[in-house]
Order: sequence, then structure tokens, then C-alpha cells
Amino acid sequence: MVLKICAKKFRILKQRSQASRVLGTLLLLWICGFLSPQNALSQTEDLIESFSRLEETLRIKIEDESLNKSELGVILVVQTQAYYESSKNQFQNTALSVLKNVFGQSQIRFCGTCSRPEVETSSGNLEMRLGERNYAELRALDNRIRGTGSAAQTALWIEEVPQGGLSVRMVSLSDGNVSYSDLITPDMEWSARTRKNFDAARDLQRRARGESLTHAFIDVGVYPSQHIAFDWMEQWGTTNSNLTGLSLSLVTPVLGLGPTYARAFPNLMGCLLGAKALLSVPTALAQNLSRGRSGDLFDPILSVVSFGRLPIPLMSGNYSGFVFVQLPQAKFGIGISANNTSLLPFIP
Repeated sequence: MVLKICAKKFRILKQRSQASRVLGTLLLLWICGFLSPQNALSQTEDLIESFSRLEETLRIKIEDESLNKSELGVILVVQTQAYYESSKNQFQNTALSVLKNVFGQSQIRFCGTCSRPEVETSSGNLEMRLGERNYAELRALDNRIRGTGSAAQTALWIEEVPQGGLSVRMVSLSDGNVSYSDLITPDMEWSARTRKNFDAARDLQRRARGESLTHAFIDVGVYPSQHIAFDWMEQWGTTNSNLTGLSLSLVTPVLGLGPTYARAFPNLMGCLLGAKALLSVPTALAQNLSRGRSGDLFDPILSVVSFGRLPIPLMSGNYSGFVFVQLPQAKFGIGISANNTSLLPFIP
């Protein structure tokens, strides 16, 4: 009798153990079923944020001239590698879209075979190449896929990292020099807004201290047309490559006044290229007094002068060659420009 009771209790405990295992398995499946989509969604959001930070970072690098688009040339995209299964469907398309938005369609070339195993036959042997290719092999692959296009000058790799984010590497195909390498994470700050606010605060503090980066130019164009003007310009920007200010012309146009802008190009021997929009004061006064019935007095009421200044090395940068084109008068000429002359007043 005692044995029957023990056997019955043992069967009951065994059934309970089996039931608990079944419930545990169902609970585990339920957790995996509900949490996996959420994790996949979180990974997708992190990936989108990482690509947004990558696009923003590359634009800033180009703006502050840390990356030179002309020196990078055609970029050969060697590999776009996703880490998570949920990222594979969109990773490559998103990466190429970001790169084309930053560098342009014509500067991006995707190499679909650069990261795949390659089988070759040589001397009766069958060889399979695995792993990363060297620069000579990448140049050879580029020559096979580029057709009539320009040869690629830069190779690029973008990989998703398990910690969340993107690993980016840009290398010159000619000498192996690393042009850019970084780890982009989804929690990076919106650096464009931060940098803009920092630059604005820095400029305000500089002006408050009276440390203005002001330049004074005397432009004298003499042949075959004439243009004589005084320019006061302030230097600004992340790399101080922009100059804006006020221009006063004495000849062509006579007593012209208006804004002027120029940009410095260090890679082009330090030349300045810009333009002026000049209002002819005598013509404006004459038309105002005659209530618009008179025509142009000496010059058109508005003239646009495009110009270039190229520093002359033998003169320690104090003088530049000067060339201008003026519209609508259709005049042009060459001459000389004096830089930062001490005879002109200093405008803080």
C-alpha cells in the first residue's frame, strides 16, 4: 500500500516537472518573439542615426578643408559590410546614398567584386583569392570596371561595428596614405550646430577684444580698361577663407559704392577670387533729382565687377597681380593690387 502511494506521488511530481519545462520553453519563446523585433528596430534606428552623423561629419570635413574633394578624386567603394542580419537589406543602399549626397554621383564608384572571393586560373592551376586585396589589385579591378571613366584615386570601406555605429576608412590608392578614418556612433552630438554656435561666440569675443581681421586693398586696373577702387574686407570662417566688406571705386564706375566678397584659395598659389556690386552714386542722384527721367550720367546705376588677386612672391605678399571683368559695360583689364597698405584707415 505504501509503495502504491509513493509511485502515485512520483508520477504527479514527474508530470509537474514536465509541465514546468513546457511552460519555461513557451515563456522563452514568448520573450524571444516579443523582444527580438524590438531589438531589430533599435538597431535600425541606431544605424539610421549613424549614417546621419556620417553625412554631417563628411560635409564638415569638406567645409573646413580637412578633406579635399578634388584631391580624393573618384572614390572606389570597396566594401559596405553590415554586422547585424537586420541591417543587411538596407546597409549598402544607405551607404551609397549618403556618399553620393556628399561627394556627388560622378565621384562614387561601387566595386561589387572587390570584397568577394575571386577564382583565377594560371599555369593550369585553379586559385581562389580570399581576404582583403592590396592596392595594386584594387587598381586592376578598377581598370576593369571603370570603362571610359577616370581612374579611382581613393578606396573606401564602411563597416557596421557590433558596439553600434560605423567604421569608416578612406585610403589613397597611389601611396596608401590614410585620408580619413573614424568611428561614427549614433550618440554623436549634432556637431554642425555646435560648431556654428562655437564659431559665432568666438567671433563675438574676438570683436569684443578689438582683434578684427581686417584687410585694406587698393585695386588699380589700367589696361585695356581702368578700374580703381578701395576695398575694406574682414576675414572670417572656420579656416578664415572668406572675406566680406565694402568697396569704394573712383574710376569705372565713378564714385561707386557697394558690398564685396572674396574667397581665398591656398592651393591656387593663395589667390583671391571675388566680386563687387557697385552702385553709381552720381547716376543714382541724377535719376532721383530728375524723378527717373534722366538716363545714366557717367555709368550704369549698378555695375558688377568680378576680380582676382594673385600674390606676387617677390614683393613679400604686399602686392598682387589684379585682373577684373566688369558688367554691363563689358570691360576688362589687368593691373596691380596693394594689400594691407598702412595709408588706409583701420576699421575695427
